[in-house]
Amino acid sequence: MIRKFTKLLIVFLLAAGVYHTHAQSGAIGFHATVNEYDGDINGNKHHFYQFDDLKLGGALSLQQYINPSFNLMQKFSFNRMVYRNSDQTAGLSADIFALNLKLRYKFNNGYIFKEDAAIAPFLMGGIGVTRINSRVETELSSATIEDKLYKANVALGAGILFQLTDRVGLEVANTINAPLYDGWDGITKGDNDLYLQHSMGLIFALKKPADTDKDGVPDKKDKCADTPSQARVDVRGCPLDTDNDGVVDYLDTCPNLAGLEQFNAARMETVTGLRIKTTSVPMYQVWHALLVARIVMTMVSRIQKINVRI
Repeated sequence: MIRKFTKLLIVFLLAAGVYHTHAQSGAIGFHATVNEYDGDINGNKHHFYQFDDLKLGGALSLQQYINPSFNLMQKFSFNRMVYRNSDQTAGLSADIFALNLKLRYKFNNGYIFKEDAAIAPFLMGGIGVTRINSRVETELSSATIEDKLYKANVALGAGILFQLTDRVGLEVANTINAPLYDGWDGITKGDNDLYLQHSMGLIFALKKPADTDKDGVPDKKDKCADTPSQARVDVRGCPLDTDNDGVVDYLDTCPNLAGLEQFNAARMETVTGLRIKTTSVPMYQVWHALLVARIVMTMVSRIQKINVRI
């Protein structure tokens, strides 16, 4: 059975790896987990968040983007738990491996919260397979209850993703796991036994966010999605307009001097006495003015030479 489970995990990881390599976008997560038991020993009272006798476990997750509202998520986890009743007359110790396929609904879908929201709640649910090793946990006994028991599993949960950067996030989640078998705690009466998984982990995007216009601003944050690649842009992905004249820099002949759009924002400076006057003129007028000035200066120079001879 161990070999079968190991082969199943290897196939899962290889298939997921190939799938994510060719997929539009995906993410991998590394999680720490702690788990709380709920079953026949405590009367199925759902007394969670007691955090007694916690054992650290771990999980690996892979996610695939489907659309703004949904991700497909595969998660393999190793879960450990210990529970004893108040008078120490009954108890359970269990190691549970779980492999689940889940659908994840994201609140940062553009309808409820922005897609690039820094805090992104989500809901998730799915099914999978679990392997259970359990034994009695009391002062008088540690007898085996189940050894390498394989059962189907149902998982439902909720969490929050804190987006730290465009490619890294911190995820905190709670997931109810319900193996479809009531006897893994040694008692086969009452409701199905289950456990609550608390998890915290880092999520890493496998591919850089899409950037259609190659301006360095991801499409999700880009307010000007068709900016030419040679244009300098601001943090919103829109072309800069250094002189604030309404003509963006990559179209502005004189990006540091304000001018009129119909003149391509070109400027000419003239000096009148001690006063500097700046006017907006077409480029051909600039060249014409320079040519006239050159002719006038030449004529003045020649007149001065004639006066000197005289």
